[in-house]
Amino acid sequence: SEWYQRRVRGQIDLEEGLNELEEAVHASLVEGDSLPSEILEQIVCSWWNDNPFKDTGFILEGFPRTQQEATFMTDTGLFPDACILLEVEDDSVGDRQAPKKLLKWKEKMAKKQARRQRHAERRRIKKEKEKKKKVQEKFEELTAEREARLEERRKE
Repeated sequence: SEWYQRRVRGQIDLEEGLNELEEAVHASLVEGDSLPSEILEQIVCSWWNDNPFKDTGFILEGFPRTQQEATFMTDTGLFPDACILLEVEDDSVGDRQAPKKLLKWKEKMAKKQARRQRHAERRRIKKEKEKKKKVQEKFEELTAEREARLEERRKE
């Protein structure tokens, strides 16, 4: 579609005003909902039947996801030439599908945890230095007391 071609070329910024179809697609993507059949028909049918997509082909990643989308494809006679099933680890899928805000939150939490660990390490080192200082002071105090007792014994 024209919108898709303009978006691929970077001529559309999602912050700009979108037409009604574009707004519906954007809203569905943001909400994670399936696109209604009316919108699918406007988009998918044109990609399937019109050039340049008809001649060059295209990839439908994650489509159809629902029974409704699969039914739409069979009802409209849209049958792919080939299907590829990719198997990936759950962690990879989760990382890929996670919204940017969640990824930013994870990064923020990791930085926060790292700061906490650095702070705890600094506290541990400070306590260790204080303990060594107290031990040294006590040692010096006991040494001074011992010297004082020895000095008193010498005077006697």
